[in-house]
Amino acid sequence: SGKPRGIFETAPLTMVMVMICAVVALLTGFGSAEYDQRAVARALKFVAVDSPSDELKQAWMTNPDSMEVRLASIYRGELWRTISPIFYHHGTFHLIFNMLWLVQLGRMIETRYGTLRLAIIVVFSAIVSNVIQCVVPFQLGGAIPILQNNLLINHLGGM
Repeated sequence: SGKPRGIFETAPLTMVMVMICAVVALLTGFGSAEYDQRAVARALKFVAVDSPSDELKQAWMTNPDSMEVRLASIYRGELWRTISPIFYHHGTFHLIFNMLWLVQLGRMIETRYGTLRLAIIVVFSAIVSNVIQCVVPFQLGGAIPILQNNLLINHLGGM
């Protein structure tokens, strides 16, 4: 039929990711630090260790740049954290600009190459970018977790 197709028909994964990011933004106060203690923020962060052990706290105090600290959640087997930070955004403008890019590029890729290929690109780029950002030394721009309110947490985020 000659009926124009909507974005949900041509780019369903793109739109689902936009909706997930919007819901996460609402549930996390658009990345506000005061929401770090909420379950949704802790579930999505690359590192989020509630009540870290004395050994982990000591490692953080001695060398917060150590892999033991930087990859604490991954070492605990929480592999979803290599992907989940893409849904977390730090502020309204961060969310809006990321979603504009996602709609433009995601729709193009999904329409041209299909939903599965877009999913593979998103998962691969999330894992690579999040892991690299957490293993690159702090002096070179890498992210290290902070200890606040008995929670070891980092602040990666963005699609």
